[in-house]
Amino acid sequence: MTLEQLESFIAVATIGSFRAAAEQMHVSQPTVSARIRALEDRLNRPLFTRSRSGVTLTAAGHTFRRYAIRAVQTLAQGRQEAMLDERYAGTLAMGVQVYLWEIVVESWIEIMSDLAPNIALRIEPDYSDGIMNQLVNGLLDLGILFEPRLSSGIVVEALDPEPLWLVSTDSAVTRDSWMKDYVAVYWGQEFQNTFSQAYPVQPQPRLSVGLSSIGLSHILSHDGAAVLLARSLESHLAEHRLYRVPGSPEFQRPVFLAYRENLVEDSNLMLALESVRKVLRDS
Repeated sequence: MTLEQLESFIAVATIGSFRAAAEQMHVSQPTVSARIRALEDRLNRPLFTRSRSGVTLTAAGHTFRRYAIRAVQTLAQGRQEAMLDERYAGTLAMGVQVYLWEIVVESWIEIMSDLAPNIALRIEPDYSDGIMNQLVNGLLDLGILFEPRLSSGIVVEALDPEPLWLVSTDSAVTRDSWMKDYVAVYWGQEFQNTFSQAYPVQPQPRLSVGLSSIGLSHILSHDGAAVLLARSLESHLAEHRLYRVPGSPEFQRPVFLAYRENLVEDSNLMLALESVRKVLRDS
């Protein structure tokens, strides 16, 4: 079972065509077909159902696909780390919840560069599910996320929650007037439940976004209201570009550290974890 066979399988499974997969990989169609046949012979199972309209995964193909993707990702990471400059003693890989990227990453890199200059750093922005999947698959060493899940071999540690404030660009905003220009930022189902309790009469958002930075940029440019990370609002409040909505509660967004249990004795991981705690505590 070779890397080329796995990559060809993933390409065909994704595109649904041997010909198109071959074009994407810049090889001939017979080459892709031969790789898939060799893989099916090795597994003793057909991975695709062929028809005139294209190919679809069999039940075995569906099952094998996620392992193939994991294997290719792991091999790619291993190849990258094996090519490290000899100045570095190893690599530390961290996943960061996209909402916290601007808050955490720059300060964390500075601390780690000072304390562990011989460790190469790899930092991936992602959402909670993606970070957890990469931790479970061994592609990340630690992650900062909002919604962890219990997984064997992964330690989850609760950090101080991040406060969220409802703010508006209207200096005369009232308890209810913000609703007409509300921009909804997705903070997860737990937040949505709490928000619904605070505001049983739900505003109709004119825009819904998945990134708080987009929500902040939009209301600053076009006016409106949104629930945003409190720590991202300090300068805008001080400059009177934004105003907290009177009577609005402070919402809380739980934050978690997750890391691989088999690395708990690793001094570099311990250093990285303490650096994350410090950044979130002091920023």
